[in-house]
This record gives sequence, C-alpha cells and structure tokens, in this order.
Amino acid sequence: MQVLPLLTRACDSSDRKIQECAVQTLHKVAAHIGNQGLKDQLLPRVHRLVMSTHTAAVRVHGMTCYGHILPRLDADDVAKVLETIARVVQIDNSAPTVMCALAVADAVSKHGGAHVTATRLLPMLTPVRCHRDLSPAPAVCRSSVCGLERGETKLVCLG
Repeated sequence: MQVLPLLTRACDSSDRKIQECAVQTLHKVAAHIGNQGLKDQLLPRVHRLVMSTHTAAVRVHGMTCYGHILPRLDADDVAKVLETIARVVQIDNSAPTVMCALAVADAVSKHGGAHVTATRLLPMLTPVRCHRDLSPAPAVCRSSVCGLERGETKLVCLG
C-alpha cells in the first residue's frame, strides 16, 4: 500500500503534530494495510510512540489505534499491546491515558475471552480501579469480571 511508507516516516518524525496526525490517520486506513505491514512496520512504531511521547494527544490516539486494529492482531501482538498499556498506566495515570487504557482493556476482554481477561486484564486493571477521578473504571472492571462468568472459567461475578 502506498500510504504505508508515509505513515512509517510520520511515526518516526520528531515533530509531535506529525506523530499525532499519523496515529490519528492510522486507525482510519488500517483496514487497507496488509497484516504483515501492520504487524512489522506500524505496530512497533505505535508501541514506541505510546511509550515515549510526552504529548497526551499522541498517546491517546495511539491507544485508540490499538482498539481499532485489535481484531487483526494475533495473541502475541495482543500481549504486546497489553504490556505497553500496563507500562504506560504506571508512568502516566492521567485521566485521558487511563480512560484509553480502560477502553483497550474492554476491547481485549471482548476479543480475547475469559482466559485473557482472568490472567492478563484483571491484574492490570485492579490498580486502575482505584483511580479517584474516573467513575467508569470500576464499571469496566466489573464488566470484565462479569464477562468471565459467560466464559470458560465460570468465575463468580463480583459486581
């Protein structure tokens, strides 16, 4: 795809506005990018941007991008997304970052099923649940736990 080199260069730029436009555009054109290009070229750059940026807009758009491309990712890539989200929330617990992390976690829970929710998401979400400024945090955690009830593990809903 001809837009792939443009997006990779934009993600590699040191200009925060260009980075923001790149991740903002990425989720809109991701359906037209091959899986290999998405996995090998763009996903590592989005991980890097989400982790290294000091600009909330770049981080938020990067995490929004995760939510949009999640259905196309394999289990290893989803695990990398979760690792990145967990590390980001540890270093930036601002409301926009935590809300995006919760949205990605909710999408992973729906996509990954009960095992991923029980083993990866709940340990990551438990500290986030205590965030004072975010009333949706407990609801997302409760939704994830209740989703387990419908899955293979048959855990009891705590909500």
